[in-house]
Amino acid sequence: MLKNYLLMALRNLRKQKGYALINVAGLAIGMACCILILSFILTELSYDRYHEKADRIYRLIANLTLGNTPNMIATTNPMSSISMREEFAEVKEVVRLFPYRRAPVKHGDIEFYEEGIFYADATIFDVFTYPMLKGDPKSALVTANSLVLTEEMAEKYFGDQDPIGKMLKLNNRHDCKVTGVIQNVPSNSHFTFDMLLSLETFIQENKQMFESWMGPFMFHAYLLLEENADDRALEQKFPALIEKHAGESLRQYGAALDLHLQPLTKTHLYSDYRHEIAGHSDIKYVYIFAFVAVFVLLIACFNFMNIGTARSLTRAKEVGMRKVLGADKGKLIRQFLGESLVYSFISLGLAVVLAQIALPAFRSLADRPLSIDYTLIPWLIPGLIGLAFLVGLFAGSYPAFFLASFQPVKVLKDILKSGLGNYRFRQVLVLTQFVISITLIICTLVVFKQLLFMKNKNLGFDKEHVVVVPIMENKIRQSIEAVKQELQKHPGILNVAAGSHEPGGRPSGGSYQPEGWADGKTVMMDGFSIDHDYIPTLDIDIVAGRNFSPEFPADGKKSILINEYAVKEIGWDDPIGKTIKQPGAPEGKTIVGVIKDWHFQAPHKHIRGHIVNYGQAGFFGYRFVFVKLAPGNIPETLAFLKNKWREFDPNRTLDYHFLDSSYDMQYRSQEKLSQIFTYFTALAIFIACLGLLGMSAFVAEQRTKEIGIRKVLGASVPNVVVLLSKELIIITVIANVIAWPLSYFMMNRWLQDFPFRTEIGILTFLLSAALIFLIGLVTTSFQSIKASLANPVEALRFE
Repeated sequence: MLKNYLLMALRNLRKQKGYALINVAGLAIGMACCILILSFILTELSYDRYHEKADRIYRLIANLTLGNTPNMIATTNPMSSISMREEFAEVKEVVRLFPYRRAPVKHGDIEFYEEGIFYADATIFDVFTYPMLKGDPKSALVTANSLVLTEEMAEKYFGDQDPIGKMLKLNNRHDCKVTGVIQNVPSNSHFTFDMLLSLETFIQENKQMFESWMGPFMFHAYLLLEENADDRALEQKFPALIEKHAGESLRQYGAALDLHLQPLTKTHLYSDYRHEIAGHSDIKYVYIFAFVAVFVLLIACFNFMNIGTARSLTRAKEVGMRKVLGADKGKLIRQFLGESLVYSFISLGLAVVLAQIALPAFRSLADRPLSIDYTLIPWLIPGLIGLAFLVGLFAGSYPAFFLASFQPVKVLKDILKSGLGNYRFRQVLVLTQFVISITLIICTLVVFKQLLFMKNKNLGFDKEHVVVVPIMENKIRQSIEAVKQELQKHPGILNVAAGSHEPGGRPSGGSYQPEGWADGKTVMMDGFSIDHDYIPTLDIDIVAGRNFSPEFPADGKKSILINEYAVKEIGWDDPIGKTIKQPGAPEGKTIVGVIKDWHFQAPHKHIRGHIVNYGQAGFFGYRFVFVKLAPGNIPETLAFLKNKWREFDPNRTLDYHFLDSSYDMQYRSQEKLSQIFTYFTALAIFIACLGLLGMSAFVAEQRTKEIGIRKVLGASVPNVVVLLSKELIIITVIANVIAWPLSYFMMNRWLQDFPFRTEIGILTFLLSAALIFLIGLVTTSFQSIKASLANPVEALRFE
């Protein structure tokens, strides 16, 4: 019997090649989309799970409240984690990480700029699983200037030589001995690195930071808990620990501190904190893509059900004969479901091939280490088989039950009618396809519109043609004005400035006490240092007061600028001449100017209060030079800059980047989301169009004689096209009525995550309606025009 069912399915597949192709193509594309999205979801959920003790590793995060401003940050002070290890039995080990700035790394004549360098405690190999290929993990990072390389870096600098014991020079400053080589860090990590430098190196150079709990909140700390330790019970002990070590100091600064534990395996998808160690994703995108996969597959299944139900009359006599010969309803249902499963498994095979072909492009698009390894995931092959089985049953369920319900007497007397229920069911399926397609189109348009809004929004500064050069040498900082004057001698350089932070970077937050505020009451602001050319170079507006100026010698020690947001947060009407100080400081600095609010960070982040110092103030001093280029012969100007910089810093090659490029990198995740949405929406519409094409061909075939009669009676080609397309218009209108409020609700919720967002606007809905109608009309018009151009004599000759 099973063999008979299979032969019947293959016979019908060969007999109806066109409709079979539509069904198989639709199901195959839908399943391929599911496989690709499944690879994305599995990759997102796999982050950091390769560590052997991943279920016991927690990241320490801080909620530092300054004034009335809570500040959730992914960093802590350098001593809090150490105190936890010493005082809590549940904490087995801790490791602290601190990013080493982008720096040149040199070995002999080989020199490269590297970014993936971290200071790390020697305990990092006790907490995380980084298999060591050479060296001793217990002692590799114990002493200062010890350096551990990844396998890739070891080969890059030493080739086939054994790197252990050899020297690398970091930033022309640290002479480091290679003490270990580890395997390359898996890409599904919430942070990756190429080199680890002993944290003892940093401690010896900055001992004051490690003398109390009030050291800077700049360190990423991870705790390894004992087996069966209760992380929630441990968190309840943190307030007493904070009070013991930092209570008095926090009250002096008008601050409050809460510490929390975040499971390592949730760091990649559930983090939305300041000062993240690296870029991260969001669990909501996992849900979004899962829904997209379901929607695309549903459209493909609806195609199958729709065409199968519509073509039921062509198999009516077959059903009648089988029932007369003794087939019961159950056997017929099994036969037709079996045929559906054959379609489904053929589609699955094609889908696997399509997914493998599309995977490299999708991997690049998603910017994730995606893979489909059917051998490493035990349940993947059974899961795909189960998917094909479920799709086959779901897609073939209604046609099977509908066909099996035919009465043989009516069938054999040729009096069977399609019935209103069958017709209505097919209308509902097409309507559902249109609702899903319109919703996806609107979502894609809104995502794209929000991205354009952020990229085109007035940022409050000019980032075009600005070259950013990191300052690596102290003597350049000490002679910064002379350096600027030398650079400005070139006609292609319009202006040169210096500052401690670049736009798009991470400013240093701190608490400040405005004039007139009581002790212990502070406000949180981001602080950085600039010179007097920073404001004009980046074309930032000053709305009150003045800019820093060398004509006012006291500016360096006594003057500051703040932004409009800080003025509003403090509540001043006229801030010029008022003072702001850090808690505990004997006196404050005078506000000499107010700068217009500008997006120091990308528009998808909130504007915060800024306090701007003049000169080499702050922990870092000047770290960057900003060179404004004239729009013209930029390559020649860059060549001059490289040669001139060699005079300032002969030990290093010039490292630079354009400010607009680095700033725009903050939009990368939104751009990827927009592209992925666009492609999957296009695939969903394509699948829907396959169904429309099949349905329009069937409708035209069923109404061949009607069209012939109408043409004999004088109907024109446009009349026939309108006749066959008017149902599409009605369905499109109803689908828009349903999809508009649904998509508005979804995208309005999504836009709430952005402090600066576009309006959805009626034009978005009208454009989606016009687009889906145009696509549907083009798809159905092909068959409509073909039917209307046919010779009516051919349709009526056998009447």
